[in-house]
Amino acid sequence: MPSSDYWSRRFEDIQDRLMESGDGFYKKARRRCLQAAADIEKEINAFYGRFAHENGITYEAATRILNGSERMQFKMTLDEYIKKARTLNFSDRWAKELENASTVYRISRLKALHINNTQIAEEFYTFYNAGFEQQMIDTYLEGYYRSVFEMQSGLGVGRSFDIVDPQRIRILVNRPWAADGYTYSDRIWGSKRAIVDYMDKRIARALMTGEDKRRLIREMADQFSANFKTPEAAKSAAGRLICTEAAYVSALSAQEAYKSQGVEKFRYIATLDELTCEVCGPLDGKIFIFKDYQPGVNAEPMHPRCRCHTTPEISEEFADAWAEALGDTGTRTARDEKYQTYKVPKDTTWTQWKERYASGGLWGAAANS
Repeated sequence: MPSSDYWSRRFEDIQDRLMESGDGFYKKARRRCLQAAADIEKEINAFYGRFAHENGITYEAATRILNGSERMQFKMTLDEYIKKARTLNFSDRWAKELENASTVYRISRLKALHINNTQIAEEFYTFYNAGFEQQMIDTYLEGYYRSVFEMQSGLGVGRSFDIVDPQRIRILVNRPWAADGYTYSDRIWGSKRAIVDYMDKRIARALMTGEDKRRLIREMADQFSANFKTPEAAKSAAGRLICTEAAYVSALSAQEAYKSQGVEKFRYIATLDELTCEVCGPLDGKIFIFKDYQPGVNAEPMHPRCRCHTTPEISEEFADAWAEALGDTGTRTARDEKYQTYKVPKDTTWTQWKERYASGGLWGAAANS
């Protein structure tokens, strides 16, 4: 039977794979977000190009009703938006607003700009929400099957298990689990409503004060892409959401895998480095009964961007026998301040590691060098 360190390494590898997949989705979504921000810039530039004079454009001029030719051109654009709403699964609220706009003859210039900008936001957030859901389903599936595979490979015994239903997973990943009762979809659409409200108010203020359009355009684009601020997921709000939700879904898939293989206990494993928090650290190495498995309590994620994981807990006598057969060195991997790995005794918990190596040992030496 493999040692606890073996299980930790294998299940940490699963967690790393799942997080890397989330990083890939973040990069794809970021590219789409930056393109949407560029489209917003084009819309505002076009607005000023059509209606501004030497001294810019006043709020009064911006709220004038579209004339005949302007109305006809906007109607053609609106028809395209309505077609997209029917095929891209836009929110019911926005689809209804488009339908209502198509029946109103008197549309102001500013209202038309609002509709154009909101359409861009709607297209991006529809893509983001649908892609997010699929990413979480894929995370669950990969986490479940990899966990089952690793357990059966390590134990050297095959055991039947259920093929999970994607529709059931879809229901699971869309359940609220955080303390505030929000789902990832609630947060995504909340961001969309916030950015549309910001754009409307920001444009109105710029028109009322005669602000230079270049500053307006720059700030609008920056605000639209603020959740995807950097190329690295770890440094952005969107990356935090993806990472945290992926950790939660990973925990659900591990729970299902443990159940399918008859695991009765599991162990909490905290990452051993300086970023490990005071919430996760004290749980490191703790063993819990499977029926008490609960993300946010004794399984990841304990907090946003949680990097910890769980492993199945196997009988110690069998684990010792396998450790001897495999020539296990009796060590566990940790990381120093430069993320280089080193070995500590395999029964070292996070609290012990912090006292021995972080406070006065490796981290202390690094801090004083």
